[in-house]
Parts: sequence; C-alpha cells; structure tokens
Amino acid sequence: MRPFTVLLFASASLGMAGIASAQSADATAAAPQAAEAAAAATASAAPVLEADGKVKLMAGTKVVDVSEALVGVLKEVELDAAGKPLNVVLKTDKHEVKFPASSLARTEKFAVFGMTQAELNAAAEKAQASAQASGATAEAKTEATASN
Repeated sequence: MRPFTVLLFASASLGMAGIASAQSADATAAAPQAAEAAAAATASAAPVLEADGKVKLMAGTKVVDVSEALVGVLKEVELDAAGKPLNVVLKTDKHEVKFPASSLARTEKFAVFGMTQAELNAAAEKAQASAQASGATAEAKTEATASN
C-alpha cells in the first residue's frame, strides 16, 4: 500500500474548524524507530514554553482534547517564513493527521484540539475510505475510456 493523503473537515468543539489531511503510514515508509522514541521521550518530559508562557508547538508536544484526555503527539510542525507554526502532523494511536496549527489552542501544559482521539481516528478512517472509493471510481473510468 502506498502512502496517500486525503482531506477531511474537522469541526473543533473549541469553536475552531480546519481542513485536515489524514496520512496512512505505509509500514515500509514508517519513520525510524529512533525518531519515534525521541518524540515519545520529549512528550514525557516537561513541555517547552514560549515567551507567552504557553506550550511551544513542536515535535513531541502532547495534544489533548477539552477534557485533557490524550489525542496524540505532534510528529511534525511546518513553519511559515516568519517561523510561526503553519501546519502540524498529529500522531494518534492509529493515524497521522495533518491540519492547520491554528486548529490547536495552547495552555501552559498542552496543545488542545477540539476532537477526541476516537473522533479524529473515525474522521481519518472515513476520509481514507472515501479517497479509496474515489480512486477506484477514477481507475474504472480510465479503464473504460481506454477500452473504447
């Protein structure tokens, strides 16, 4: 299975909304175990704070829902030209999901996302199923066109 990206709409209960892309991790293209171990070690350490006293969005930052239940850990943070977080990749227990950094609120302990881990996993799975169905339909149309 090749890695692919699909779009999904995530409505956050914090009043934030964003477009997220779910990425299926191919076993052969998985990140090295050392990188994941480093991210896990960073996540268990005290959070790094910005000058405003709130957690810095960086690889290893814990992300929780509004009830402070773990959603996942940031795997990547894409910065804009000014060095501000633009997009993040959040690793849950099942998926890696990319969405705008603006969909996260920050506290002195965590980054907060408006969906639970189960809700985010379900949305990612729905988006993947939709993308696979769209891909199958596109392939069938291409084959039908080629045979005419």
